Amino acid sequence: MVGVRGVMPKRESSDRPDTEPLARQESMLLTAFRVPVPGRRRIPLGLLSESEEGEVVELRGGRGMRRRLLDMGLSVGAPVKVLVSNPPGPVLVGVRGTRLALGRGLAMKILVEIGE
Repeated sequence: MVGVRGVMPKRESSDRPDTEPLARQESMLLTAFRVPVPGRRRIPLGLLSESEEGEVVELRGGRGMRRRLLDMGLSVGAPVKVLVSNPPGPVLVGVRGTRLALGRGLAMKILVEIGE
């Protein structure tokens, strides 16, 4: 919509965008990390050995990486189990009934809590 002299006209109060995008951004921030639990260790998913289990507590990466992992079902609070891990290759993990193959670099950006 072009106004006089190519300038955008002022928005009326009824033209204000809804706050859904802001709410979505806040939910992304809330799903990015969790408060530490005493008695449990936080380590990168890429360092777990085969058959070890943990719970995702933090996704250290950009918005695109977090979105991709969330779309695959890997979110904060999700229990994960390492099925196959052969360094320096990919890590095969089980999460919510599915198997995901993650590159070692990506797996190092996912922090999990494991029991001591």
